[in-house]
Order: sequence, then structure tokens, then C-alpha cells
Amino acid sequence: MVKKSEIFQFLYLKKEPVLFKLVITLLILSCGFMLKRSFSEQSIILTLSHSIQEYSTAKDYYKEHLAKQENDAIKIVSKSEEPQIGVVIIGESTSRWHMQLYNYNRETNPILSKMKEEFYLFDDVIAPDVMTIRSLEKALTLSNYEHPKVDKNFSIVQLANAADFDTFWISNQQPVGFTESTPTIIATAAKHKQFLATDSYFYNIHDESLIPEVKKALKTKSNRKLIFVHLIGTHRIYAKRYPKRFNYFEGVNERTQYKTEYSKAKVNEYDNAVRYNDFVLSEIIKMVKTENKNSFVVYFSDHGDDVFDTQDFVGHHNNKGSKPMYDVPFLAWFSNDYLKSNKKIDTLDSYKSRKYNTEDFIYSFSDIINVEFEGFDATRSLFNLNFEERKRIIKNNLDYDTWE
Repeated sequence: MVKKSEIFQFLYLKKEPVLFKLVITLLILSCGFMLKRSFSEQSIILTLSHSIQEYSTAKDYYKEHLAKQENDAIKIVSKSEEPQIGVVIIGESTSRWHMQLYNYNRETNPILSKMKEEFYLFDDVIAPDVMTIRSLEKALTLSNYEHPKVDKNFSIVQLANAADFDTFWISNQQPVGFTESTPTIIATAAKHKQFLATDSYFYNIHDESLIPEVKKALKTKSNRKLIFVHLIGTHRIYAKRYPKRFNYFEGVNERTQYKTEYSKAKVNEYDNAVRYNDFVLSEIIKMVKTENKNSFVVYFSDHGDDVFDTQDFVGHHNNKGSKPMYDVPFLAWFSNDYLKSNKKIDTLDSYKSRKYNTEDFIYSFSDIINVEFEGFDATRSLFNLNFEERKRIIKNNLDYDTWE
């Protein structure tokens, strides 16, 4: 019998498209009956089989429109010329349902909780989808639920380039595989690119390896820079997302809806990963703060996971879609210099409970870097006085805010 680890390694190391599709098809037909619960819950084979066509189509589309540094679709109306440092941190699989910052019953954010007065925490933000490809194609570009394919589309990286920022993309996710069609191809538009992780998700990958690289980017000579940091975050397998020193939680959490030995282990591992994520985020904020310049840090996750919160299931999948998979953290930190030169930010305390979908992030991003492009819509920016709440449509035309 073929071992699972060998199958996984084979899947992730082979890059030939035809052979790759053949292997997936054979695995679906021959191995389905052998899958144990822990494997089936990750829904890997199902996800891959459903994503093959989407992967191929999206990859060609993104390479044509979003992979180049310059994009003729961008028409800058106005922009600030002031020196500025911006850091956008994109998380992975992190649900606010397991964050102390959002009243989770465990201390999963011991550091950020102590820093809470230093940043703005938004408490009603959702992801547009529970899968990375579909979520980030919207969060990082002009695409949204109503207009999934935009004729003259561009990304936040290309927008930053057009506004004369020095752009950096620092990633801890493998640059090949099924996430390539969105973050990796978008990342190629950055002027400086680093992909630190070369192994698949089934190996130990820890986000603190990003910290020295972010520090190097902060120390570069350019006085207008935007640094995009793509975390491995709390992606399954959870126990491989944090070093042993963060093996903190044990026992059964009383909030866990489905209590078994398996759920106990997975919840503890996920909470350890969230606690480690807290450490990484706080370190990056502290580094930017130390620069003592006109700067900001924004963090949100691509989607969340349901870890036995609402169903007997762990992970994320459209067929199992639940609120923990859509409910994501969103925080924004601004330096004193930034706040002094951007008085509009003073009103953010009243904005923190706005109903917001990260599919509109490109407008919020444009707002905080003080760049207005042709087609900019202030009503879609979380940071704008003119923001208007709109229906947050998910799945197959489901209104998130009326979803029971």
C-alpha cells in the first residue's frame, strides 16, 4: 500500500500539468475508499479535483493581467509624495473565533492584547470565500462577487508600483501548487520578491523566518516602500505551524462543541498556532514602530477555519462553509507621524464595527497609502468617512448578514 506521506510528496514535487492531472484523477478513483477521517476532513483530494480547471483558467488570466510590474489599466488621479512605510500582512486560515482579541476564552493573543490600545481592531470583517484562491483574487484585486472577472483588472501590488512605491513581497508559502494562481502570480509584480518556504504544507514551516527579511526590507534606502508579507499562518497541519516552545494549550476547551480525543488535539494545536501567530504579528508591528517614521501595518486573514466550533469538522471547505471560516481578524496600526499627517484616521474608533468584506480591500489600501485611482470608490473603503455598508454576498448568492 502506498503511504500517504509518499502520495503527498509526489503531488507537491511533480510539476508537469498532464501528469499532475492524471495523478489526481487516479487518486480520486483508487484511494477514496482508503481515506481515514483525519485525511478526509482536510478535503485535499476533493479540493484539488474541483480546483484543476479553475487553477488552469485563473493562472492564465492572472499571468496576462497581474504578473507584470506595470499595468496600463491603472490611471492615477492623485497621490501623496511623502515618505511612507506600509506593511500589509496577509494571514492564512486564521479565524477570529479562536482569538483572545475577539473574546475567545483562551489566551491566544497574550502579546497583542497588551498592545490593544496601540491599534484599531475591526470586529465585523469577513472573507469573500473560504478558499485561498477565490478569497485573495478578490481581496488583492478589483474583482468582487458581482464582478469576478474585470476587463481592466489590477492588483494592490501594481497600484503601489504605479504610485512610485518600492514594493516587496515576502512569503512563507510554497511558490508552486494550487495557491500559485493568486498570491504567487500577483507577487511577481513586486519589485523585490522572496519565497522562503520551499516545502509543502506537510512540513514544519514557521513564520518567524520572515521576521529578519521584513527587517531587511525596512532598512532599505527607499523612503516610500510597501512590504507585503504572506504568512503560512495557521494553515493545516496546525502542529507544524509553531515551534515546540509554543506548545502551550492542553486539555479540553469547554467551548469546543464536539468533544473527542481527536477534537481536543486539533483545537489545542490550532490555538497554539494562533498564539504563535500573535507573536509573529507583534514582532512585525514592533519593528515598524522602531523605525519611528510615517508608517502603518494592516493585517487580515484570507479566510478562517472551523475547528469543531459549529460542526464536527476541522478545516475549511465550501461544502462545509460556516461562519468561523468567513469571520476573519482585521487590525490596523498607525505610527504617530502617520496620524499627524492623516487626520481622517482620528475617526477610526467609530468605524471599528463596520460591516466589511475584504473583497473591497483594494479601496481601503488605496485610501491609507493616499493614492486615488480612476474608478476609486470611497464608499468601499473601510477607512473612509463616506463608507457605505453593502450586502455581503457569499457562496451562491447568500447574504452573510441574514445567514443563520
